[in-house]
Parts: sequence; structure tokens; C-alpha cells
Amino acid sequence: ESWDLLRSLAQHPILPWVCIGDFNHLLSVNDKWGGVEYPTRWLNGFRDCIMDCHLSKPQLVGSEFTWERGRGADSFVMERLDRAFMNSNWTQLFPLFWLFNLVSSTSDHNPFLFVYNISFPSRRMKRFKFE
Repeated sequence: ESWDLLRSLAQHPILPWVCIGDFNHLLSVNDKWGGVEYPTRWLNGFRDCIMDCHLSKPQLVGSEFTWERGRGADSFVMERLDRAFMNSNWTQLFPLFWLFNLVSSTSDHNPFLFVYNISFPSRRMKRFKFE
């Protein structure tokens, strides 16, 4: 159903939009650590939907995994189930858009912090001069 909703939204390319939430599907085998292997046919279906709709992903800051189960157990699993996607009109309006993956102590899903129009300081350090 999520894929149908995205395809429906993509039919209105003039409107800028972003969709953030738990899609409960993976885009790549690298989106999962531990547990049973994820079915390839599900990977392809979700990936095809994103490509068909010409959606892009924002820069993610923090852990790539957004969901976990069984911490401290042999059956520990981490997955990237939560995501954000936006159309090209959104990225034109908000070119500086960041998605922060925060840590949760009360849920198996990490919360997102959605921030736009910020810039980060340069990583280059200024050289100290002593005269």
C-alpha cells in the first residue's frame, strides 16, 4: 500500500512533497544486519517504486539503521526501515535538507529530526599562528 501511495503522489509533480516514516521495507541487502535474509523480490519492488517516482533521499546524519530488535542477544537484528523521500520540486525549494537519525531509549524505532536550511561549518581547521 505504501508503494501505491507514493505512485499516487508522484502523479502530481507540480506539488513539492516529502514523505517520512516507517516503510517497513529495505532498499538494499546492506540495509539489514543480522537475522534471516530479506527476500530479493521485496527489495526489487520497493526500489522500482522509488525509481519510477523519481524520488531522492536526503542526507542522513547518524546511524544508517533505524530499527532494532534483541539487543544483547544472539538474535540481534538492525534494519533501515524508516526513511524520507522527496520529489524534485521539494529539493529545489529546500536544497539544504538534513535528516538526523537520533537514538531512542523507549522504542525499537529511532526518531528522525527533520531540519532544513542549515549549513555545517567547514571541517577544515584554521592553522594557529603565533607571532
